[in-house]
Amino acid sequence: MDGTAPTRLAGARLTAVEYLGDPQDVANMARWAARYRTRPGWFERLFQYTCDEPPYQGCSFADVLTRARAAKAADPELRTLVTTTIQQADANGISGVLDLVVPVVNFMDDKSGTYAGNQRARYDAFLDADPLNEVWLYQSCMSHGCGGSSAYDTGWPSYMIDASAVRNRAMQWLDFKYQATGELYWDTTYAYLSGDAWTSQWEFDGNGDGTLFYPGTPAKIGGSTHVPVASIRLKMIREGMEDYEYLSLLSRLGDPGLAAAIVGDLFPTASATDPGVARLMAARERIARRILELRGVPLP
Repeated sequence: MDGTAPTRLAGARLTAVEYLGDPQDVANMARWAARYRTRPGWFERLFQYTCDEPPYQGCSFADVLTRARAAKAADPELRTLVTTTIQQADANGISGVLDLVVPVVNFMDDKSGTYAGNQRARYDAFLDADPLNEVWLYQSCMSHGCGGSSAYDTGWPSYMIDASAVRNRAMQWLDFKYQATGELYWDTTYAYLSGDAWTSQWEFDGNGDGTLFYPGTPAKIGGSTHVPVASIRLKMIREGMEDYEYLSLLSRLGDPGLAAAIVGDLFPTASATDPGVARLMAARERIARRILELRGVPLP
């Protein structure tokens, strides 16, 4: 939490912490909040995962109100998170009790229908209403096909094994494009529950949905120590995060217009995320060169 553990990357720390417990247990949430307030910078990372994809996943919009009000009774600033769109939140009267609205990336810029086109401006009023409020993004089986693939399921960012490396890396470019300040991912070792992750990661109609690490047991990799083995996809997510930081740095140094233009050219929509390796690397180099230029560093 403090970034002082002896990690390989010095200073690495958790960026978000989910409250674990009954979402209606006010006393328990109050204990969590009180504990996290005792350490500088901890409380701001704590959140209640209020409801997942209402009215599905066993949670209704009425449940959202009940659970969110319990969180606010525990601590008025304990943040609440729901995976939904701002349109759904507004229509069902829950926007006022939410702090983290997390739409699936498809519904931030859909191919057609209710969410066709860039929806990001619709979240501005929610963000302006409270400094605690944020918009995050997440992926679902909509990136590869829920119950079978179709033409709709092509082009989206994807953490599936059989998606291209560029699509594995694209989500963080979209986070920047749509000004999302966080990303939600539901699990990283889900395939361990049903069998051998080295043999199969087929879950929810996708290869690798919910699994980003392989179990590095001595029987599989030798040695005597159990270690997590990072997937190529996880390495691509890391690269995407580094791309995001390049874009963010370029913006802070004074050229946000170029950053936006590069992202828009490379990823014009959320469903056009495979421009090819050469174009992505050329865009990254262009960003890096402009950063050096703004810093007064002679270009090679």
